Amino acid sequence: MQLNKSYSSLYTAESGSETPLPLAVELEKLKSKACIDQRSVFIAVGHDACQMIEVALGIFGKVSPEDAIAVTSHDRFRMIDGCQVLAASHPIPNSEGLNAAERVSDKLDSCGVGTHVVALISDGASALLPSPVAGITLGDKIEVNDLLLNSKLEIHQVNIVRQSLSTLGSGLITRI
Repeated sequence: MQLNKSYSSLYTAESGSETPLPLAVELEKLKSKACIDQRSVFIAVGHDACQMIEVALGIFGKVSPEDAIAVTSHDRFRMIDGCQVLAASHPIPNSEGLNAAERVSDKLDSCGVGTHVVALISDGASALLPSPVAGITLGDKIEVNDLLLNSKLEIHQVNIVRQSLSTLGSGLITRI
């Protein structure tokens, strides 16, 4: 799938940040660049997905609930008015994450030219959206993930391998 949007944006956040201020500043800048009549789609993935999408919707205003999706871990899950919030497993991916990845992918596929896509990604995205590349199953990803987490690799090294096996998660960047 290839996106052809007139304007796309991406914000990544460090998990556990105490204030959403840097995010709010960046979103205010994005809002000033977006066309008022332009459709906006918000995708937030990671441990801080709920916090990030709440900030985004507070700044941009309400959008259709179908155009706001947050995917977070079970321990961070909470309902958000005007947003589809999905919970998945972390650090080991599961079928909930695979279903969430399909919902995110379908949403991105529905975006036409001129859609303003705001992708908000924080820690945990790779495990929460285990959308395997062709030839890899969810079972394969779970096995590889388990091996990686039990290795002596640094987390950034683990994430490089995870991203190479996924069409979403931090790999979402390549689709925007």
